[in-house]
Amino acid sequence: MAGLKSIELWGGAATISMPEHLIDASDIRPVPDNQEVYLDPSSGQAVVVEIVEPVTPPAGTGPAAFCFQDLADVSGAAVKHVHTQRLGTQDVPHLTDIDFIEMASGVHVRPKRGNHTEPPVHIMLVLIRLRDTNGDVMLTFSTPGKLTPGEVAPVSEAEVEKQAVDKADRQFQAMYQSLQIHDKSLLS
Repeated sequence: MAGLKSIELWGGAATISMPEHLIDASDIRPVPDNQEVYLDPSSGQAVVVEIVEPVTPPAGTGPAAFCFQDLADVSGAAVKHVHTQRLGTQDVPHLTDIDFIEMASGVHVRPKRGNHTEPPVHIMLVLIRLRDTNGDVMLTFSTPGKLTPGEVAPVSEAEVEKQAVDKADRQFQAMYQSLQIHDKSLLS
């Protein structure tokens, strides 16, 4: 996919391809050691690659859906809707020894603050567990509900929104498909 660049994560222990317009958040603010964060300050898009402890969700909830809800809770948002699906090894061709890979996507909505209403945020999340490791890899891509003015010719607000989500979905798929773990001790 055009417009992607290869990024080394955690000093080369992993690599991923992501949109070239994203910048390393650690150049402008502190980032926890278990995270790699890239963002687009002009559009509000953000990619977080994170090493997390393996989750054991309550019965009836998948691990990705659990993480999706947890992310909403931490950011003070409500989940408008969420869709989950299991992915297979063919979806991450550079990873081996996969125990499971699951995706959750949907919308987070923050409550209105005074007269200010924040736009909904489309969140895509992939949770990957490799065999014989003590950590999971969680890749999250968030895209605010509005496009940058002039990015596409708006037919209608709903069409602009659909185009933004479709573009983000394609970018996210390219990201998780490119993920490579070169040093599994990263997940210890």
